[in-house]
Amino acid sequence: MMTIIEVERMTEALQALGLSNDEILLVQKHIATGMALPVQNPTDNKEPD
Repeated sequence: MMTIIEVERMTEALQALGLSNDEILLVQKHIATGMALPVQNPTDNKEPD
């Protein structure tokens, strides 16, 4: 189990890496529950032509 200090540090680190609040919540839910992380669609990363 993580302490509140560890959760806070992890949140700060993820924010520093540029994750949004919604993305951070997904990571935290995955850690807490083991639920699968969403799979990113390869077309989401494509830059417009």
